[in-house]
Amino acid sequence: MKPTVARAAALALALAATACSKKAAEPASQPAPVTPAPVAPVAPAPGTIATPPAPAPPVGPGAPIPPDGLRFTIASPTVGAVETKSIERDTRMTFTLAPGQTSEVHGVERREERQEILEVDGGVATKIRISYPTLTKEETGDGRPRRIPQPPQAGKTYLVWRAGGTLTASYEDGTTPPAPELAAVTRDNLDVGRPQRLEEIMAEHAWQLGQPVDLTDAELTRLNVNAAADDKPAVTALRFTLQAVDAATATFAMRMVLDQRSSKGQVHVELTGTAQVDRVTSQPVVIVGEGPMSGTIGAPVTGTMKMTSRYAR
Repeated sequence: MKPTVARAAALALALAATACSKKAAEPASQPAPVTPAPVAPVAPAPGTIATPPAPAPPVGPGAPIPPDGLRFTIASPTVGAVETKSIERDTRMTFTLAPGQTSEVHGVERREERQEILEVDGGVATKIRISYPTLTKEETGDGRPRRIPQPPQAGKTYLVWRAGGTLTASYEDGTTPPAPELAAVTRDNLDVGRPQRLEEIMAEHAWQLGQPVDLTDAELTRLNVNAAADDKPAVTALRFTLQAVDAATATFAMRMVLDQRSSKGQVHVELTGTAQVDRVTSQPVVIVGEGPMSGTIGAPVTGTMKMTSRYAR
């Protein structure tokens, strides 16, 4: 693989890796219909939270949803609450270098993050402790393994906080990481000190089984309020269709479209899958998605991305 293509591939993988983060909005395209597929409910992984929400009344897949629909309550962050997130992303891309000449790139990222809330102000977590017990990246180019730098935050623990609108981080002893490491940690934790916009939007809807809900332009604007400043993809379409509800979780079919355009190029990603969330708070439990991606980063590129995220509290 030519060096220029290797650099473009690294950028494309980095953009793909941000595809499911909560994200300046662009007008939403009208999503294609989604046909929900049966998905067996998955019990939430064991974990702890300082103040658990009150248990919800049991609502089985065959039981009626309340007449006004299923509603969620926003969970207020609590000092001491712990969340563990496990993510795996698999990205396959084909670069067209010239007519009849292509280059294949395959990237896999696996990460586990453990987050503890240390400070809360105004209903948002303003300071956290974040550790990365597992964080690896693998990449092949045209079927050959490539040696790539591993994330500098792997195996380490940090304090991350937002004060006066500025996000910063340190090691646990208060010392500052090297600049590239600091940038990686802060980019991972841009939601610190910010409201959970998607959970707010979910709580504003009354959900009925089998009825798709497309986020409006106004809702997408709220969701994407920091996308441009954070150099993140914008969510340009998002649809949820409630499939099943039990005493612990609600399962939705999901379709998400993301776009990012910058001086480095542009990437378009369409993901379909399922989102299983807490029955009371809509906090995520398991999110699974896959779909095509395309764009131009040094050369035209097409491919696919698969991702699975699991959360334990």
